[in-house]
Amino acid sequence: MARRIVYAGYIAVLCTILGIGPLAGQPGQTIAQPGSGTGSMSLIEASSNSVVIEFRPPAGQSGVLEAELYALDGDLLAKVTRRHTGQALRVTFVAEIDRNDLAAYYVRFRFSSGEAFSQRSLYYAAPVLETVVLGQREFMAGTCPVIRILVRDRAAAAPIVGAQVSVELLDQDRVISKFIARTDHHGEVAAPIDMPPSPLKNAKLRVKVVSEGAEDTIEETVQIHSDLRTLLTTDKPLYQPGQTIHIRALTLSQPSMKPLAEAQVTFEVEDAKG
Repeated sequence: MARRIVYAGYIAVLCTILGIGPLAGQPGQTIAQPGSGTGSMSLIEASSNSVVIEFRPPAGQSGVLEAELYALDGDLLAKVTRRHTGQALRVTFVAEIDRNDLAAYYVRFRFSSGEAFSQRSLYYAAPVLETVVLGQREFMAGTCPVIRILVRDRAAAAPIVGAQVSVELLDQDRVISKFIARTDHHGEVAAPIDMPPSPLKNAKLRVKVVSEGAEDTIEETVQIHSDLRTLLTTDKPLYQPGQTIHIRALTLSQPSMKPLAEAQVTFEVEDAKG
């Protein structure tokens, strides 16, 4: 089970690289892409009337942050100027945006007046989540299997640390089992999920990942089978009318394969006509 990634924002990126169109810089200014020596930014939260961004200046460099939020048509939506000491700082831009179309906006910023401006699309400022779920689609009732979830930032080609992962097992809209954790330094979560004690057809396994304003959800239909296995044997394969059939039943509980004790057993025998 893997998340399908939707590639978007390529037009905005192409315009940025070529320095043309609405993403090109203002006359007389040089536009640079974020690099290791220019600091960086990441989207924390986006709503219909505000955008929260964390800016990370180059280590040990103090100065004045100049940041501007633009629409792709070149309209300046908001501007912030703030002194910094080289530490990460969060800035809120008050502006009306379409949070479902982050590729339509970009931010120009620099951490010192002597630097060239860098810019980045809001779409790529947030993590582009790639979620992979490793597990089977069939489970045994009464067990507690472990499902592995891997979370990566596809844009940065790196694991996402600290993403919140929620795993739910549902019977229609009713939550049967739930597990919540955060990804480790490998971007992984091992989620133990309690299966119901009885079989269940077409249950839903839902995995939801949230990280710095980005969200990803995966749903998969799973089957939950009985954990009991029964072996039936008879004293002979064919019987004559009036003879007694001797039946032996051995029932084991998986995965321990221990015999099932003190359980009620009902035997039904039908002829060829049913």
